[in-house]
Amino acid sequence: MLISLVVATRNRKDQLAECLRFIAAAAKPACAIEIVIVDNGSTDGTDAVLRDFLPTSPFETRILQQPTPGASAARNAGIAASTGIWLAFTDDDCYVQPDYFVNFHSFIRSLATQPQATAPISYGGGQIHFYDPQDDTRIASRYFDDFWEIPKHSLLAGAALQGANMFFRRKVLDAIGGFNESMGPGAPFGGEDIELACRASLAGFVGAQVPSLKVWHHHRRPKHSAAAETTLESYDDGRGAYYASLLDRGLVGAFQLWASACALEGNDDPALRARLTREFEGAARYLRHRLAERAAKGG
Repeated sequence: MLISLVVATRNRKDQLAECLRFIAAAAKPACAIEIVIVDNGSTDGTDAVLRDFLPTSPFETRILQQPTPGASAARNAGIAASTGIWLAFTDDDCYVQPDYFVNFHSFIRSLATQPQATAPISYGGGQIHFYDPQDDTRIASRYFDDFWEIPKHSLLAGAALQGANMFFRRKVLDAIGGFNESMGPGAPFGGEDIELACRASLAGFVGAQVPSLKVWHHHRRPKHSAAAETTLESYDDGRGAYYASLLDRGLVGAFQLWASACALEGNDDPALRARLTREFEGAARYLRHRLAERAAKGG
């Protein structure tokens, strides 16, 4: 199998049904594709949506149950069950664009033309466009026009890569492990996607931003709604946890990342100060969590 697409889902049967409809309608590339769907303990009828999809899927499809709470635990179960050389990830409220698989295959084939002396691209992300113009545009989007490489041993800024549209060679995940299960939706902290990508970078793998890989994000949170504001606040908390995860590894360059994202000097914007407060709180909680883990292990 060349490509495995992993989709974790929990109690979003309507969104999932649309997500699967777009996957089924996507053009088939000249390579083997499998879809791995992990139900993370849904109680809303998601199982019926999956049963209906399975016999109609144009791709080889695996359906798993992962009762351990958290999207990262579900994705890790998907990684373990998949067989692809490349693993792609999207969310159950995202829709792959019709040429997604064809373009992913073309990207993989293009890597064969890289000079032998060049470290191969081994992970990365694509674009995340909004599907509904009524949705709050501050939530989980990524627009860019140009292909560019992410050098190995780079510290990645928060949200530089996002779980709604990211990919890894299997050998990367074999080398560094999967998603941090204390991070991500349904877990105590956010930032699981950029944390995994940064671990890949620091382990010496080259990444890339690939504009031809596109998904639509249909998150259904109206502009400036309470749901949107809550989500954005959770991003701040997760960003702080991510920066703390770097500091926990002794990477003081995290302070430079943090400073460049804040631009505090001479800036009295209350919203920025509130965001920074949430980031500090997320960072402090993460470091306390790590201290408790070490204490439990006697370290």
